[in-house]
Amino acid sequence: MDDSLERSINALLDSLDELESPASELGTPVLAASKELDGVIALGPAAVPRLRALLEDQPAKKAAYLAVALARIGDRSALPDLRRLRRRYQALGSKSGWDFAVIGQSNLAIDALEHQS
Repeated sequence: MDDSLERSINALLDSLDELESPASELGTPVLAASKELDGVIALGPAAVPRLRALLEDQPAKKAAYLAVALARIGDRSALPDLRRLRRRYQALGSKSGWDFAVIGQSNLAIDALEHQS
């Protein structure tokens, strides 16, 4: 993997540790803007394999932002991973704000990728 790609993704993940719980707007948690997120999105399809792999083992806060990045990059190959992520968080008994953020952002990402032309 390209070192700059890996650095950008790691910077995004590191930056998320400081974020507060997401706000909610009409039932879908709203996530804060992030220059690191924008940087990962700018990497485009080259980042998708790494982002997809990271969905499996990141805490909810990071998984929610990874779902956003995958949706904005627009690579439909992420759909199975996003569906798995959503199912995993939907199955949780007691959910935190970040768990709901993962479900909401997964829903938005899946919808965007399914309906892109």
